[in-house]
Amino acid sequence: MLRATAFANSLAVISAVFYVLCRVVVGVAPGLFVAIAESWFHGLVIAPEPWPAMSATSFVLGLVSFAAVAWVFGYAWAWLYKRWNA
Repeated sequence: MLRATAFANSLAVISAVFYVLCRVVVGVAPGLFVAIAESWFHGLVIAPEPWPAMSATSFVLGLVSFAAVAWVFGYAWAWLYKRWNA
């Protein structure tokens, strides 16, 4: 049986790891990041570097908010799955 809380927790953790990896790619290979982001957002043009440095506060805010949205999304997904699978 799928547990909504466990599913939401796992999605939040995976999303947080993804967020950190994205930040690493921006720092190490910004051109690669732009190419991937533009392909994911249907060709939306992303301004090339130089990007302003990201503060630690901004990084933590982004990490926490991204993980929180992933948790809510994961919980809703699992809840809806369980309702439709009953």
